[in-house]
Amino acid sequence: MIRTATLALLLAATANGTSHADPDLAAERDAQARAYFERGVAHVKAHRYLEARAEFAAGYELSHRPTFLFNMAECSRLDGRLDLAREGYERYLREAPTGPEAENAKKRLATLGDKVEPPPAPPSPTPAAPPPPPQIVGPPPMFVAPDADSPSPTTAVTACAGGTCDRAPWSQKQVIGVAVGATGLVFVATGLWYWRRSVSRGDQVTAACAIGCDWDAVKGTYDESQSARTGELVFVGLGVAAMAAGGYLYYLGMQERAHPRLGVAPQPNGAALTWSGSW
Repeated sequence: MIRTATLALLLAATANGTSHADPDLAAERDAQARAYFERGVAHVKAHRYLEARAEFAAGYELSHRPTFLFNMAECSRLDGRLDLAREGYERYLREAPTGPEAENAKKRLATLGDKVEPPPAPPSPTPAAPPPPPQIVGPPPMFVAPDADSPSPTTAVTACAGGTCDRAPWSQKQVIGVAVGATGLVFVATGLWYWRRSVSRGDQVTAACAIGCDWDAVKGTYDESQSARTGELVFVGLGVAAMAAGGYLYYLGMQERAHPRLGVAPQPNGAALTWSGSW
C-alpha cells in the first residue's frame, strides 16, 4: 500500500512538472478535457446520463477542474442517484468553495435535503410493492464548460431543449450513399430512354422490311437502333451498380451510428460499466 501511494505521488509530481515545462502538452490536455466535456453534453442531450457522467469524470481526471465535479453531480441527479449527486455537490464545494457554481451547488443541496436513513420496514405476510421510481427534483440541469472562471448565465447548457436532439444527424457515409444512389437512378432513367429509342427505331426497320426493302435506305435507322441498344445496356448497368454501391454505403453509415459505446462511470465503491447504441 505504501509503495502504491508513493508511486502515485511520484506520477502526479511528474505530470505537474511536465505541464509546467511543456506548454504545448498543457494545451493538448486542455483540448482533450474540452472534448470530454462536449461528448458528455452530447450524451446528456440523448438522455444517457451515466455515459455523460463517465465523460465528465474522465475530463476531471485529466484536468482536475472542479466544474467537472459539478457536471458529474448534475448527471447523478438526473439519473436518480440522489446520494451520489449530493456527494458530488459537496465535493465541488470542498474543492472550489468560491467557484463560479458554488451558489448553484448550495441550492442543489438545499433542494435535495439532508440524507435520511429509511426506517426498517415492518414484516408483512404479503410481498411488498416495488418502490416508486426516483423523482428528479429541483431546477433544470446546468452543465458548465471546463474553462469557466466566473459565474455567467451563458455558461449553462440546458439538456435537449424542446426534444429536438433525440436523433443523431446522418453520417458522412449515409449522405454519400444517398447521393450515389440518386445518381444511379438518373443513369437507369437514361438507360430506359435509350431502350425506348432502340425499340422505336427497330420497329421502323421491321415495318419497312416486312415485305422487302432497300437496305441502303433503312441502314441508318438500323444503326441508330443498335447505338441506342448499346447506350441502354451501358446506362442501366451503371445505374444498377451505383444504386447498389449507394445502398451499401448507407448501410455502413447506419452501422457506424449504431456502433455500441462502452463507458465507465466512477461510483462511491467502485465503477459502473455502461453500454449504449442507437438503432
